[in-house]
Amino acid sequence: MTVLQIQNEVPSRNRLIFVALLLSLVGDIWMGITLPLAIFPVLACLLANRLRLPPINATPSLLLLSSLGVIVGIQVLSGAPPAGRSDLLVYLPIVYAVLALWAASAVDLEDAAVRNALIYGGVSTAVVMFGTAFFAPQDFYFLPSQYIPSNTEISLETGPDIDAIDGGLEHSVAGAPFYEWKRRLITPLGFSNYLSAFLMFSCMIALFSRSYAAAIFLGCSVAATGSRFGIAFLVVGFICWLLYRRGLRSWVVPCSVVAATFAGVVTLIAFAPSLRWIPDAASLQVRVDYWRDALVAWSNSPFIGMPRSYIMEAVRATVFWNPHNAALWIGTLFGAAGLIVYGAYLVTVCRLAARLSLQSEVWAGVLVGLSLLISMSMVESIAVSPAFEILMALLLGVALRRSRSEVVENAA
Repeated sequence: MTVLQIQNEVPSRNRLIFVALLLSLVGDIWMGITLPLAIFPVLACLLANRLRLPPINATPSLLLLSSLGVIVGIQVLSGAPPAGRSDLLVYLPIVYAVLALWAASAVDLEDAAVRNALIYGGVSTAVVMFGTAFFAPQDFYFLPSQYIPSNTEISLETGPDIDAIDGGLEHSVAGAPFYEWKRRLITPLGFSNYLSAFLMFSCMIALFSRSYAAAIFLGCSVAATGSRFGIAFLVVGFICWLLYRRGLRSWVVPCSVVAATFAGVVTLIAFAPSLRWIPDAASLQVRVDYWRDALVAWSNSPFIGMPRSYIMEAVRATVFWNPHNAALWIGTLFGAAGLIVYGAYLVTVCRLAARLSLQSEVWAGVLVGLSLLISMSMVESIAVSPAFEILMALLLGVALRRSRSEVVENAA
């Protein structure tokens, strides 16, 4: 390969990862099955790199993700194999993450490119969201799994997922203006509550990198989703930004947000009966019921977890069921072993982001955005979704490459 070919190839792979980062916030496409748009540039990048082995410093993280597959293999050997397509679809986001990390860890993406990709992706999703809300016909959807007839009675047992209706409560979507509005907030990425998490993440990137016009638009978009958790975490993110601007740039601040959210979830589970005295607490009560069901399912196989079909039988629910808590979802799927592995993976992502945040406002926004995403995944069905896993893996890959470049520069 000539020097000119190498120079042309590297920018090409950089552009592919830039597009992958952007599309991770845009959503999915239907091609007989639902596929994330971001996986296409990821695969193209791997092919452009001739499927070379990943860098050495990416190997531990790849092994962590791959070990979740080993746990599934142990489940098969123990007599609990995945029963079909609905089970296998749960594992696909982890496969996407492995591919995304493999591709991104070989690409050196500058901070400006990371910033632009994450802001443009969020703004694009917000524009589509408002477009469908105001101009799309009734019962419009991008993917078959998003179809919710306007006269459907939504229930806890039959679905659809409560992201569409903010709580899975038994009422007619068409009969409540607030929920009718939320139902119309739909993009290829998902529904209102799910959208609010990623719009909030993009807003943090814009805010910390001083793209204030984009930050205001994205912040208003989060508010427009009507997601109470999204709005609450957006306020928390704004407070983190104020502390950052005043010189408090420690990783302790975003980590404290995750810890406080976890403590809040534990408190809600422990004192669930008191929720009836809280005004408009029905949505919280539904989540607490989900969390308790997940604990019951997890107790059936505490160390290695079990496939989704077995979980559905344990909690007597349909495939729409999700505990809306990352720790409980990972625990039920992969057991305590998987939760430790997945937790170590998330710690690796945040640790590298924290290191880069000391010298980069963009990565400071990434760190706070990730902490808010992880925190919100404690109360919403966000983790182990294609967008979440691909975004995490791409950012980890870029951060690993950056850290490797810094080591080389320091050695020189």
